[in-house]
Amino acid sequence: MSGKSFYSKRIAKAYNKDLVDIDKEIEYTQKKSIPEIFKECGETAFRKIETTTIDKVSKELNKAISTGGGVVLNQKNIESLKQNGVVVFLDVSLEELMKMPPKGRPLLQNPKNLIELYNNRIQLYKDACDIKIPKNGFNTRNIMRKIEVKLNEYISS
Repeated sequence: MSGKSFYSKRIAKAYNKDLVDIDKEIEYTQKKSIPEIFKECGETAFRKIETTTIDKVSKELNKAISTGGGVVLNQKNIESLKQNGVVVFLDVSLEELMKMPPKGRPLLQNPKNLIELYNNRIQLYKDACDIKIPKNGFNTRNIMRKIEVKLNEYISS
């Protein structure tokens, strides 16, 4: 909901990386949608599949990886992502998130869940990231400029 998929496509293009969307990769390998996996197997099983997928993809080079919001729930995911990459956090306020449709996210079908998820995860996102990008509003060009500047600073240091 924060724009991870949208901006990861632009990052992949700007840095000449192959894009891997972890949710799409899971759907492809499991031959089921994320909502179907949640419904049939539960969140715990989904999180195990997610961790296995992240571990595999993170070992590959030249990738821009887009993850789902629950990736921060398992420290192993963060360690895997950092072994060959930089973790970028698009920091969107709760107020902005509440304006966005959940787009088939199983845990967000009840709007009250968003508040709980946000409160439970916000510090995990901040702790996990190498780069934090405040995402105020929806000016794509300005946000991409911020991402590129911060990535270039991080890579140069």
